[in-house]
Amino acid sequence: MKQHLKILFPFFLFFIALIFFVSNNFFFWDTIHLVSAPAHFFYENNFKTLILPAEIDTGHIPTLGYYIALVWKVFGKNLVVAHLAMLPFVLGIVFQVFLLVKHFVSSPNFVVWAMMLILSDATLLSQMILISPDIVLLFFFLLGLNAIISQKRNFLLLALFGLFLISMRGIVVVFSILLIDIILSIRKEGFNDFLSQFFKKKYIAYIAPFLLFLTYHYFHYIETGWVWTHPDSAWKPGRETNSFGGLFYNLGIFSWRILDFGRVFIVIGLSLLLFLNKKSLFQHKKTIPLLIIVGIVCCIFIIPFLYYKTLTQHRYLLPLYFLIALLASYCIHHAFFSNRVKTSIFSILILGVLTGNFLVYPDKIAQGWDASLAHIPFYSLQQKMNTYLDKNQITFSEVGTAFPMLGEHSVIFVNNDIRSFKPKEVGKDTYILYSNVNNDFSDSELNRLSNQYIIEKKITSPTIYLCLFKLKK
Repeated sequence: MKQHLKILFPFFLFFIALIFFVSNNFFFWDTIHLVSAPAHFFYENNFKTLILPAEIDTGHIPTLGYYIALVWKVFGKNLVVAHLAMLPFVLGIVFQVFLLVKHFVSSPNFVVWAMMLILSDATLLSQMILISPDIVLLFFFLLGLNAIISQKRNFLLLALFGLFLISMRGIVVVFSILLIDIILSIRKEGFNDFLSQFFKKKYIAYIAPFLLFLTYHYFHYIETGWVWTHPDSAWKPGRETNSFGGLFYNLGIFSWRILDFGRVFIVIGLSLLLFLNKKSLFQHKKTIPLLIIVGIVCCIFIIPFLYYKTLTQHRYLLPLYFLIALLASYCIHHAFFSNRVKTSIFSILILGVLTGNFLVYPDKIAQGWDASLAHIPFYSLQQKMNTYLDKNQITFSEVGTAFPMLGEHSVIFVNNDIRSFKPKEVGKDTYILYSNVNNDFSDSELNRLSNQYIIEKKITSPTIYLCLFKLKK
């Protein structure tokens, strides 16, 4: 136990400090619509209904928004409280990572290195500093995976409830966990013993959470007349099914997501390690189970990527990033190199992954700004731009912009400011507020900004900039 605390304490301390450091950051990216808007609704309506208004109803069970609203009721409604409410899930991820790494990596020294590599992922770090449902989803995924490995079915039941309640994508995660559970059970017990257990208590854990999920969505359907999406939904374009040609395009996007933000170093390193050590690796009894886990998650997670046209966000693959890094750590640990060489490999991969936080694509290439720490300057830059607008008496409602700067400021900043910017109309709006975090400006609109507008105010940082354009007279 002392050895465990010795390993965990520095990680806990780091992430506690990280959350406190960002605790004044306002809601960003999809967390505005997925968490803050529902939380405000529940808070202001005193939890009278579970059904959200149509304009903010995304189709997901709004559990995290409900949770944040409850925490606000108890501790006060502000950003600090909202960020601290995520700390149990952040620290829970660290603990679950430790348990899983310890199962596959026996050396305490390399457990630390493996944890550092896994927890250095740019997308994971970025989501951890947000009030993100994907952090909750990842926590319950890891809890469920550890429960299967350790055969603790009560923890598996808890994980399944959490996955079904936090997001529609919980279905995908649960299905991958079920397949892992089945295949690992068949390998351990044999097919006949597996069949005798399948309809007994071992798999009953999957039924109750699924029934709760169905019950909520049936209730939602009775109240609203729709499930998942409806014709007037603001999220309808994101739920369009893919064309045949789009499958190949999204396959490329899937591959890019795995390599993006520094993960290319892990993928290259893993490929070399598998090639150089393939014979010795398969002499270890845990190699096949780990490959099965990685393979199942990869195969299941790619399905919605291919089936839907635009549901291709980086954060959707967090469990897969984690498992690829775990596999790389396992391969390093069992490689025939000396400990000094292994430590050097870990160091190179960690530094490579961390460089992903400094990657910024050109303006005309869409970037997942919630998927790396490169977005951190945005918070202070947005505040400075708002101050400039106030100081120069520029009315917010006459400033056109796009996601993620649209929406009532009281919801974004958790204050009493009910002002908001307007959806952009380039060429018509007197003022356009543009940032390189805006992916919703087309190439033609960016060209028109350059030709028809002058720069009124520009605020920059190493990775982010905000620019206020004014229409030429």
